[in-house]
Amino acid sequence: MSGDGGDPFDSLPAAIAADVLGRVADAADIGACRLTSRALLAASYTCSRVRLRAAALARRRGGGGGGPPGPAIRAAAWNVASLLGPHLRSLELDASEGWGHPDDATWVEEGEFDEGHDLHLTAREAVMAWADTAAGPALREVDIADYWPQSCWRKAEALPVISHFCNSLSISAFFTVCFMFLAM
Repeated sequence: MSGDGGDPFDSLPAAIAADVLGRVADAADIGACRLTSRALLAASYTCSRVRLRAAALARRRGGGGGGPPGPAIRAAAWNVASLLGPHLRSLELDASEGWGHPDDATWVEEGEFDEGHDLHLTAREAVMAWADTAAGPALREVDIADYWPQSCWRKAEALPVISHFCNSLSISAFFTVCFMFLAM
């Protein structure tokens, strides 16, 4: 700590603080860093990489009727993309963890899946919420990990939206996105 009792991060250049937060990437950890220091709070608005996890968002909302996790992660993705705008280079949306093993999925009837907790991260509206912001054209990497037992049976609508709004994706990121959606 500095000798005058001030914030030790104040002496850190803003670009370095933003780079550190981008390496942290997890939205919950970045939020905690924002609370510890004014310098990190300021740097968080130029963070280039953010990872949002649906399971973590659902836990933070609390077990007592916090609502379905789908709207939470989609609202958080829009919020991050809107706040960080042209600074955001990498966005990761992860709904693949924390929902149990695929074999333990809740089936309504044989062959019919319960859509009650489906996050629809690859639905056109969900992707447009963050892609149609100032962050869309600036993004170089997009990683959407939807919960496979829910997303495997429905048409993936994300690829046309991503290719329309996110025209700065690196070619390897574009092929990864294409492969992920072709595999679904």
